[in-house]
Amino acid sequence: MKVFEFLEKKKSLICAITIILAVLAVAVAFYCYRINNNKNLPKHSYTVGEVTGFDDRITVSEGQTVTQQYKIKTLSYKQLGMFISGVSPKCNIKINLEYVDQKTETTLSAADINLSGYTYIDLPKEIMLDKESELKIKLTAQDGDFTVSTNSSTVIENSKCTLDGKQMSTNIVVDVRTMRNQLKYTLYWVFVIVGILFLSAFVLLVKYKKISISGLCAMMLAFFCVACLFIFPPFTVPDEFSHYRAAYHVSNQLMLDFKDEQWALRMRADDYDYCSHGNNSLYTQDYIIDGDYNRLSCNDNEIITTNYGYMTNKTVVYLVPSIGISLSRILGIGPYWTFQIGRLFNIIQCIVMIYFAIKIIPFGKTGLAAISLLPINLHIMSSMSYDAFTYGGVLLVFAYIIKLIYDKKTIGWKQLLLLTLMIVLVIPQKVVYIGVAALLLIIPKDRFAKPKWHFAFKCIIGVIAVASILILQMQNASKLTADTVTNSETTGFNLSYIFAHIPQVINMLFNTIVELGDFYAKSIISYFGFFEMQTPWFMAIPFFVLVALSFMRSEDEPTPFRFLERIYSVVLFGIVFLLVEMLLLIDWTPMGSTQILGVQGRYFIPALPLLIVAARNNTIVTKKNIGSRLIFAASAMNMVVMIYCLSLIIQ
Repeated sequence: MKVFEFLEKKKSLICAITIILAVLAVAVAFYCYRINNNKNLPKHSYTVGEVTGFDDRITVSEGQTVTQQYKIKTLSYKQLGMFISGVSPKCNIKINLEYVDQKTETTLSAADINLSGYTYIDLPKEIMLDKESELKIKLTAQDGDFTVSTNSSTVIENSKCTLDGKQMSTNIVVDVRTMRNQLKYTLYWVFVIVGILFLSAFVLLVKYKKISISGLCAMMLAFFCVACLFIFPPFTVPDEFSHYRAAYHVSNQLMLDFKDEQWALRMRADDYDYCSHGNNSLYTQDYIIDGDYNRLSCNDNEIITTNYGYMTNKTVVYLVPSIGISLSRILGIGPYWTFQIGRLFNIIQCIVMIYFAIKIIPFGKTGLAAISLLPINLHIMSSMSYDAFTYGGVLLVFAYIIKLIYDKKTIGWKQLLLLTLMIVLVIPQKVVYIGVAALLLIIPKDRFAKPKWHFAFKCIIGVIAVASILILQMQNASKLTADTVTNSETTGFNLSYIFAHIPQVINMLFNTIVELGDFYAKSIISYFGFFEMQTPWFMAIPFFVLVALSFMRSEDEPTPFRFLERIYSVVLFGIVFLLVEMLLLIDWTPMGSTQILGVQGRYFIPALPLLIVAARNNTIVTKKNIGSRLIFAASAMNMVVMIYCLSLIIQ
């Protein structure tokens, strides 16, 4: 019976340990069944001379030797392959390799030849050349003949092919390739081990030290966002290159360089080189190491004028990451780390805003934390995207309005001025979230220090908000009347067309919800970057459950909104939804489409807090606050999602 008493008393701790062990088991399973089996796959291959095909062949008779010489500037490869065919049944091919001061010899039998593609030879030692060097390959036919494919139409400098000393007018097509290095495997296990330790530390902190929900959320956000810096390399978040250019432009202004033009951004030569070779595909990020862009110091600090445009008049959203970029430039830090430091400053900015939003809101703290810990939010927060500022800022505006509604102190001019400033700085950056700010209309009249301020304040803040939106978005106003899709000559929708064809637009909206509703739901959880990596449903569903539980009211929280106020909150969410759909209809959808294109579920996340106040009621109430447990569960699920992502990246 003592065992059952122990289990009853320590059930929370036992559940936490079980979850941690389950996360570890998932990591081991992914490694054993998905990663370990692919260790010997090539990381990338390089055909000497960048030859893409074959147009000739050389037949090597028994006793003959064909020799191919190349001069290659840089080489670091583990396998060498040639397209060999027409092999006699008993033929053996002796292969001699000579490079720098090394010589190797191996023999291939007819059974070892791959007749449908390249036959690769494992080199006894990896070739590593850091300067132009000669590579000599000798193929000798023993006990039979063989044929090797060549290319004569591509001119390859510093190459020479001979058959028994006779000069040939063609070159053997040689493919050399690097096998997967251990860096990504190391990253996988480092993340798993550190993540397990972090979850364990979380349990101990909650058990032995009282930490606020805001503190716990900030701690977990910091861990996962920093992890995302390395899991998702630069340029892999949608439009991250454009965001980086915009932040770099603001950095130039901070450094008193005002020579940028719309299509002539000034950058360090090293940063320009890095951006020129950047790739938004998750699976081709080896250029960072191969190009030596991850060096700590900058090789070329010269400021050059590029042909990049920065295409923004927004400064506030890029101010903090631009400070990070500026500091990196002043300290002479290398291009990759300059980019990552800009990301890091963006993370810090967003986490600070989320921390204070959770801290000041009188209820729904767990709801804000659960929404913030959605995987897609972590992905966006750990990038150069200004959506990180938008999300943190909208959350802060929402939390402060709720505070003003429920706070026992009367609202004075200082609080009104602060709210006005927050709305003016945040909402014009993404106008579609004006519905969140509209929640201030239900601040009770008796909450104001002077009743006459009630109506005047709401009118004044409305005028100021509209004016700031018009000023900031003036250059985008042309999109509303243009009849082409943005950055395209494709005919699209505009505002006048929408008003003239309302039934058609309603039908498109209905089709979009019916046909893309599941995509919206799933992309609220995860839809990572240009590579469109999505988690399976069994990973996504627990997040929906956790968010739903976080919306529930606990007994120690204030009374919920009245019925009409809750309906008003739902209506505001609906307004945000419609604004997002209409904006993407104008901005992204070509004429003739039956659906509104370009919308992702993550666009609705900043408005999700409106559903928190709408969902809270007196019918479904938890007996005690389960905030820390929900944050732990969300963190454990994030560990699983990140492990899943890493397992795909390594393949």
